[in-house]
This record gives sequence, C-alpha cells and structure tokens, in this order.
Amino acid sequence: MITPAPKKSGQLFELIDIRGYLQGGPFKETEFRDAIRREDWTKFADKRVLVKGCGRVPIPPWAFMLVLANLGNNPRMVAYGEECAPIVVFRRKDVPLHEEESIIQEAALLAPAK
Repeated sequence: MITPAPKKSGQLFELIDIRGYLQGGPFKETEFRDAIRREDWTKFADKRVLVKGCGRVPIPPWAFMLVLANLGNNPRMVAYGEECAPIVVFRRKDVPLHEEESIIQEAALLAPAK
C-alpha cells in the first residue's frame, strides 16, 4: 500500500510513486496488480495528485493507466511527472481551468534554478 508522503511546505500535490508498489526488485505484474487492488483510493478524493514513476526500474505504460483508472474521477486533478513540471492528464469538470493553470505556474516556481 502507498501512504501519501506528508506534504512539505510548498508541495502542491499528493504524490503517488509507482516505485512504492514494487517489492524492491524488477517490475512484476502480479505483485503490482495485487498492491493496486489493496490500495485505498478514497484517500485521494478531492486532492491534486501527482503520479511519479521515474527511476532505474522500467515501468510499463499500462501500469500508469491502471493507477489512473483506479483513481477514477475522485481527485480534483491528476498530473504525471515531477512536481516542478507536471503534465496534467485529468481535471474534473467542476475544477476551473484557471486553477489548473495557476498550479502549473506555481509548480514552475518550485523548479530548481539552473
């Protein structure tokens, strides 16, 4: 099960790190699907969610789709990638577009200076 990381000052999203579903080794479909099935997805209701999954272990694209399908229409917004450069993949119809735009602008401010 994934426990959302406690929000840090300035954190805009509840994080779901797909690597947290892995058992410390290569990606195994059966273990992943079992972990997804046990997850309590209601804890993400009415929240902005960021799905992360980059790292050394390759994660198949369908794994991200399975996470999104389980989140359903519960979150206000779902993004993929890093918090400093989120790619919004879902926004509930009752969430105004300007909220999505302001979150993306605020996230850009979190990006480390080059």
